[in-house]
Amino acid sequence: MSFSVQKILLKADQHIKNKEFKKAEALYIKILSKFPKNLKALTAIRMLNLENKDNLLEVTKNEHLKKLIQYYNMKQFSKVFIKTKDLIKIYPNEINFYNILGASNAAIFDYDNAIKNYEKITKINPKFANAYFNLGVMFQAKNYFQKSIANYEKAIFLNPNYADAYNNMGNTLKELGKLDEALKAYEKTLSLVPNHAFAYNNIGNILAELGNRKESINAFEKALSINPNYPSALAAKLHQLSHVCAWKEIEKYNSKISDIGIDNDIVTPHFMLSLEDSPERHRLRSENFIKDKYNQNYLPKRNIPQTKPKRIRIGYVSSDFKEHPVSYLIAKVLESHNKNEFEVYGYSISQIQNDNIHKRLVKSFEVFKVLNKKNDEDAALTIQKDKIDILIDLNGYTENSRPGIFAYRPSNIQINYLGYPGTMGSNFIDYIIADPVLIPNDFNHFYTESIIRMPNSYMPTDDTRIISNENLSRSEFGLPENEIVFCCFNNNYKITADEFNIWMRILIKNKKSVLWLKKSNKWSKENIQLAAKERGVNPKRIIFAEKLPIEKHLASYKLADIFIDTFSYNAHTTATEALWAGLPVITKIGKGFAARVAGSLLSALDLKELITASEIEYENLIKKLASDPIELNKIKQKLDRNKLSSPLFNSTEYTLHLEKAFVKIYKNYFKGENPKNIDVISNEANDV
Repeated sequence: MSFSVQKILLKADQHIKNKEFKKAEALYIKILSKFPKNLKALTAIRMLNLENKDNLLEVTKNEHLKKLIQYYNMKQFSKVFIKTKDLIKIYPNEINFYNILGASNAAIFDYDNAIKNYEKITKINPKFANAYFNLGVMFQAKNYFQKSIANYEKAIFLNPNYADAYNNMGNTLKELGKLDEALKAYEKTLSLVPNHAFAYNNIGNILAELGNRKESINAFEKALSINPNYPSALAAKLHQLSHVCAWKEIEKYNSKISDIGIDNDIVTPHFMLSLEDSPERHRLRSENFIKDKYNQNYLPKRNIPQTKPKRIRIGYVSSDFKEHPVSYLIAKVLESHNKNEFEVYGYSISQIQNDNIHKRLVKSFEVFKVLNKKNDEDAALTIQKDKIDILIDLNGYTENSRPGIFAYRPSNIQINYLGYPGTMGSNFIDYIIADPVLIPNDFNHFYTESIIRMPNSYMPTDDTRIISNENLSRSEFGLPENEIVFCCFNNNYKITADEFNIWMRILIKNKKSVLWLKKSNKWSKENIQLAAKERGVNPKRIIFAEKLPIEKHLASYKLADIFIDTFSYNAHTTATEALWAGLPVITKIGKGFAARVAGSLLSALDLKELITASEIEYENLIKKLASDPIELNKIKQKLDRNKLSSPLFNSTEYTLHLEKAFVKIYKNYFKGENPKNIDVISNEANDV
């Protein structure tokens, strides 16, 4: 239909609204004279001839609405905007037009205009519950959680049986950390709609956060029984099954794992890292996740300054400025920054835990701000007002992360660093910090970010970490005095049946040996013991380590003989701890970021002989060193020598290299160039 015909139809609609039926009829005849098969004109003429004039306005309005819905379903949102602009002039109080307009705004992440349209509905019809529900969704998307809850409550007041409003209110309460209230909201949802899959999924997420692994799995299973095609629930279930080491259950899904989160399905990317080593699919999952959740407009971009700043302003954003592995890794780097060349800001996005490591970190920042009570946009505005030159995300997609802050582009240079072992798949993160082992040139295409390659390992360490000098004995940890102790203090969810099968074969071969694991939870312990028994190994030969004060924990590594790594998701912080304590780490290097970290660390220590390329090599090397104490001792001596001279445990040198990277990427930005891969060279001088 041409634009002129559309214009005549709209004019005819206006005549009908004004009950000027003759004028409307004349316009319809005009259309039919040129387009005798025009369905809308034919319908209108028929209604006029049948003298159903009072119904004609409603029929015409419904025809327009059907067309708008068609445009919306086809994602032709620009057509919705154009058509509704004219229709609203004719039908200023038609809430369905404002509703589809708001939905179209929301679909392109234009939450502010969506809110305006939904608020218009509440003025036309204050009792329209769905408008308040939609306002709740929009305010929730903008992290205005109190406003979101207020609108859900209005929707529920108008419609006490509004199950989706209870469910969404539960999600908002969860964001506020009110987990008990959130659970009550989900339970109310289920009392209204017993087969509400989303509510069961949300209950599963909260129970997982509370550490109730078994109950969370049950909730995810209920969600999947209602909707078997629910990728995010399946990914969450598999992640919890990994936490409890329920490998038989996981194996039932082996044929499906590679498809989860790939074809526009949205799953939490972090959940899949331990389930398979596929950087290509990890990238796809991240891209799907980010485009679904974060596509808002950037804040106004800061202009490139006329002159280079005397000091580059760096901002570190994290939810983990507390007792957390990331904090222990980065503490010395933050303290070592050259304050003459760099101005260092810290932004906490979680509630403050005033422990010792937090106090230490705060002292290392020139400016420290707490943003956890600000929504994403306001947090981004705060950062932008601080004129941060380089903004660093220390979370990525890990727990309590806030990618939405970075999605507003508060800084012109944004980096994915340390917290998340993989690509974020977004267009608002410019760089990822890695090294030549972690991301070889051939693997660049697995990452949406430009790659900063550090000259040694990407991972920072604290070369002042204190190892307790307490005289620990094996007996106090339940370890045999005169047997080989294989150790893996990785979180239990990183262990798969593949590693465990090898470990059990090694224990069977080495009768005088035990396996020392971290006790992540009671269910993983029970399942690991059962799995050992099924494989012909006495469960008593598996000893579980309880949580210790950090200095004693570091000292406990000295009681083991060999640290044996996991495959798809390597030891990261635990590998640095083991090596710092003098315990050799044997790893199998994979393809993805998470599967190459231990290889990166060992390469930086010149201990490549501990890096294997296959499961067979991995198993054979463990057996060899376990049966050859002289060779194992040589490895330990080499480790002790190398850790004193290696750049891996030289925090000052590492910081210099990191600062060189910052200078390089800032110079690139200052020249007006797009982000590009950067190689940091050890002996290259800084030139701010």
